[in-house]
Amino acid sequence: MNIQYPHPDADRFFRDIALCVTTYRGRGPAMVWPAGAATVVGACDSRSPDPDAGRALDGRAAPPALRAAEPPMREMADHLSGFVRRPVHARYWSLGAGQRTAPHTLEHDAVLLQLAGSCECRVAGAGPGPGGDSGPAGPRVRVRLRAGEALYVARRGSYALAEVHSHCTLVQFQLGA
Repeated sequence: MNIQYPHPDADRFFRDIALCVTTYRGRGPAMVWPAGAATVVGACDSRSPDPDAGRALDGRAAPPALRAAEPPMREMADHLSGFVRRPVHARYWSLGAGQRTAPHTLEHDAVLLQLAGSCECRVAGAGPGPGGDSGPAGPRVRVRLRAGEALYVARRGSYALAEVHSHCTLVQFQLGA
């Protein structure tokens, strides 16, 4: 990442995300359009799209997988950790056109940050309902995420990514693990 911390735009960006997490903790999903997104996302997404996204070694389509975070994503997680006051771990999805993910269940609260491209995020069972139970099994919310936009999803919720029209990169920040 090409941003030196502290940076005013980066601080506003992570503060906006932290405010969303604090406000909706356990009651997500919640969208946030953080200030300073162009600076933070632009500095992190300096790589070209992954030419192997969605390809197995033999050239056939491979199921998408949540990948270990790259250094700029880990830097973002470390910085976000200071604002949410709990550990934050990053992993990411790199999806090619036409790819989708199976539902991914969260054991901890998470923030999904779109770094490049766009995709539809289908959230189900987000957060505890009355009596602490998860919500319905089907999609409760469908949101189109674009670069720089973030979505908070409460623990015990799940999400699936779909409707990818060109390469996209989405970071999952797991909070409190």
